[in-house]
Amino acid sequence: MPRIEVAGRRVSVPETEDIHRILEPFGKLPDSSQGSRIQKYLAILLAWNQKLSLTSMDSAEEILSRQFGESLVAIEALPVEKGRLADVGTGAGFPGLALKIFAPSLEVTLIEQNLKKAAFLREAIRFLALEGVRVAATDYLSPKLEVQKFDWITAKALGRYEQVLSWATGWINASGQIVLWLGAEDSESIRRIPGWSWKKPIGVPQSKNRMILSGSPIPE
Repeated sequence: MPRIEVAGRRVSVPETEDIHRILEPFGKLPDSSQGSRIQKYLAILLAWNQKLSLTSMDSAEEILSRQFGESLVAIEALPVEKGRLADVGTGAGFPGLALKIFAPSLEVTLIEQNLKKAAFLREAIRFLALEGVRVAATDYLSPKLEVQKFDWITAKALGRYEQVLSWATGWINASGQIVLWLGAEDSESIRRIPGWSWKKPIGVPQSKNRMILSGSPIPE
């Protein structure tokens, strides 16, 4: 098992073939460069997680499946090769950083109000040598948030969906999309919220209830 040094500590990460095996059900496999970045991301996340509790998942395999894998399902819903993306309540960087690894030309804004998590995100960006990524260490509703309009807005298990949609209407381009990770019951209720046109939900592999819902604001 490969070991990657993070802040003077060597962290074990999965082999490339194990990464491919775990991610294969989610429809997108990394090339060698992307695979290397995934390994480094796992290493720094596991190292920091021991002190900051960035995620409740403590194994690389579970993070690969539940975080990376579920993030990559979004590629089926939106063409993320170029454009601007805001990831609201990104936490440890999902789905924003996972999508950035697979779409290097994507401009990503990671919005995270927890200052310790925001510090981790900045260090992860440096450690992975990623360009075109910024961290907004504030609540997405804050008037101090300095953003431009986005082509895509993502929110993974954030909750408060009506509030998120209300905010998104002011920050998404006319042809843009919002992508939400949620349960089947929430999906049904959100699709009844006026002002949005929704695509058919996409089921998350290896989950009976979780899905991805994407939609666009209806022009006034």
